[in-house]
Amino acid sequence: MLKKIAGLCLVLIIATAGAAQAQKTLNINGVIQNLKPTVFGDKSAIMLFLKGRPEIFVVKTADGPKFGLLTPATAAKPDEGKMATELNQAKGWKVRLTVEPPRDPQSKEYRVTALERLPEKK
Repeated sequence: MLKKIAGLCLVLIIATAGAAQAQKTLNINGVIQNLKPTVFGDKSAIMLFLKGRPEIFVVKTADGPKFGLLTPATAAKPDEGKMATELNQAKGWKVRLTVEPPRDPQSKEYRVTALERLPEKK
């Protein structure tokens, strides 16, 4: 009986550790250099590039209004031209991104889960 309980505890510990590892996030500060809308079929996203960083940060179009990048109307019906015009206003913003690292270690695409605009220095 004691061996069964110990085995069950070990399984729970391993499962909990795996879940915690999968939800690891990183905070990255930087200045937005460029934003590129991508629309393919019924899917769309925003590729965000920070000055001096090689990574590509991917924002879901649906999160665009929440982060102040897009209007709700544009996010609801993505159009590359309209998105590009609205995204242009965010160039030069100083931001803090909360991102999930890529599952593939070779990839440079990080999924953005939160974007906070930081105050500009005067």
